[in-house]
Amino acid sequence: MRLKIFIPLAAAVMLGLGAAAFYPSRAAAAANLQSTPSSCPGAPASHLVPGEFARVTPGTPDNVRSKPTKAGEQVTQISPGELALITGAPTCADGYQWWPVYTQSGFEGWVAEGNTATYFLDATTLPLVHFTVSASSDTTLTYDKFSLSYPAALTTQLSSHVSATTVLSFAGIPNGGAAPQAEHATFLFGAITQNNLFNYADLSIYKVDAVNPLGAAPIIATLRSLIGAQSAVPQTTAIQPFPAVMAGQVFHARTGYLKFKGGSGIRFVPYYAQDVSAINANRLSYTFLGLSDDGQYYLIATIPISTVALEGNDKAMPNLNDPNIATLYPTYVTQTVTKLEQANAADFAPNLADLDALMQSITIK
Repeated sequence: MRLKIFIPLAAAVMLGLGAAAFYPSRAAAAANLQSTPSSCPGAPASHLVPGEFARVTPGTPDNVRSKPTKAGEQVTQISPGELALITGAPTCADGYQWWPVYTQSGFEGWVAEGNTATYFLDATTLPLVHFTVSASSDTTLTYDKFSLSYPAALTTQLSSHVSATTVLSFAGIPNGGAAPQAEHATFLFGAITQNNLFNYADLSIYKVDAVNPLGAAPIIATLRSLIGAQSAVPQTTAIQPFPAVMAGQVFHARTGYLKFKGGSGIRFVPYYAQDVSAINANRLSYTFLGLSDDGQYYLIATIPISTVALEGNDKAMPNLNDPNIATLYPTYVTQTVTKLEQANAADFAPNLADLDALMQSITIK
């Protein structure tokens, strides 16, 4: 579930759908409620996934309360289309199944899942499949048509827990700020928590035919050209991922091309920012963009990393009030990239060599 990134596009226009066909109202959605008995009298059968995101259905905003009861104080509201992280198990009260959530805006509380007429929250994924990974030898993980070999070293460098799921397709909500999303498989390295809500480690695999109508076609065409040429990418040319990142790409470093079993891709270490500011060693990410050889699948992995190569780099940031900042800042960026290029793979956490091995082990059946 790629909460950390989004696609800025007019979804209804691009897909050629009217508002009525785009997403049913809450009343219409009631016909699709699960028929299995509910464990909470008066509430629909639960269909949310603890540790994953829920999405507010179209209609009115949902109340987030301080306690799992209608008498709980209203902490905030979540707008239709907005996501909330399900942080634990539900509680039944007042004829509702209440779930503990953490909102994108940073509030904690309880939200009712729905009533006998409709759901207030939709699941965004299928149930998670959990894997036991070994700290003594590489572990092969298989989900759907995809498998990979998880390096033993990553159990301490990244996480000792891996899960996989299918992220469900989403038509979007016209004029509601919620863009459409294609169904895709995701391997999650670690867990999504309040501390990494916008910056967790995952590998997602999409069908190209599903994402091309959502604005991915030109990005995938450029990626195919890069992989085919295997040439260096100038710093003045951003390497654009899909879905798009909510910030500008200040630079990319450590660019290289990798083969995996059934395809190829490009690996790089980008840095994103929404303003001119110091480059922090803890805000880097390892990114891999790949395509299957048959052109059917598009892959994107983003894994937060840090490096000792940039210790103290924020202190080298030029003064924004300096009259020469227009030339000083680009020089600062260039010097930062040089530090990253000259560093060893082991100077990064996780080790870039182990992350490369993870990408190269991907197999598409």
